[in-house]
Amino acid sequence: MKINGIDISEQFGARVAQWRFSPETRSLKHESEWVRGSPLPIFQTPSATFKDFTVTLMVYGDGRDDIMLKISDILAALLDTAELELDGWTHKFCGVLEKSGVKELSETSRKRFMELSLQFSGYEHGDEVSIEASGSTISITNPGNMVSPAIIELTPTVGQSEITISGLCRDSATGEALAVTVSNLTTGNTVLLDGISGLVTENGELKAGDVDMWALPTLLPGLNTVTISTEYMETIIKVLPIFA
Repeated sequence: MKINGIDISEQFGARVAQWRFSPETRSLKHESEWVRGSPLPIFQTPSATFKDFTVTLMVYGDGRDDIMLKISDILAALLDTAELELDGWTHKFCGVLEKSGVKELSETSRKRFMELSLQFSGYEHGDEVSIEASGSTISITNPGNMVSPAIIELTPTVGQSEITISGLCRDSATGEALAVTVSNLTTGNTVLLDGISGLVTENGELKAGDVDMWALPTLLPGLNTVTISTEYMETIIKVLPIFA
């Protein structure tokens, strides 16, 4: 098991081991209501929120003080957002620690090992998918089963006063497609539209004033087609697949 890329078996040796992993389904939120006097309720489309999951570790040590110090080190590594790579799981889980607990399994064992439970709220994702293409039409498959954040890098081979991109942004409430316009492009300068950080840059410098974008870039599950209103463009599209 890894926490933010650090293998706990390398950091603590055999003294800390993944014991159990218990994921739950993502929570749903909606504004449906049954108005008094109405024969039928008013249903609103639900939106998915956090996925809760619990990781249980077995922590071994030379006495209770040594065990509790290791537990303290683990908790200190989880004060910020954590990405977990779990033994036996292909997907990764990213979240924040909501609650932790220590359990002494018996009077005879508590000086040798304790059980540490870690409860997180977050999301499940696969490995990033990336595609490089030239021209105005690009197809990319999102292997996730939820709308997933995307990053697009645009490098014009000919400077353009303005371009329009479709298939990359949509209204989060209605799902309606939203066009993106980018102006004042310079040959060879890379414009980055980052749906994860929310940043819009050109060669690393902020370029928000030259981009008209009403939602962060995302891709739908399955095959997506992104269209750019010029053929003179080198493009990289990346997507982080999200799972329910």
